[in-house]
Amino acid sequence: MKPTLLLFFALLLAPLAALHAAPSPDSRIFIASEAGAKLDSNVTTGGGTDDTALIQGILDRAPKLGSLKLVVDGAILVKGLKVYSNTTIE
Repeated sequence: MKPTLLLFFALLLAPLAALHAAPSPDSRIFIASEAGAKLDSNVTTGGGTDDTALIQGILDRAPKLGSLKLVVDGAILVKGLKVYSNTTIE
């Protein structure tokens, strides 16, 4: 494999490696599946596990942390979330 191509793939995959790095106890980045969310919602027919309580518990940490990023890495079923300022949901 050419060095240029290897560098391309290394740069392409680097953000994924950083995303799955072990978070510190006061981390401001939360990944829904690692936090215990089921992420089994069926977006076509409806239904799935309601992950509202778990996700709200994560979002409720935002005021204490100052900022928070929640990465939702699947189809999630939630309703009535309270999202605080300085919160990012991806």
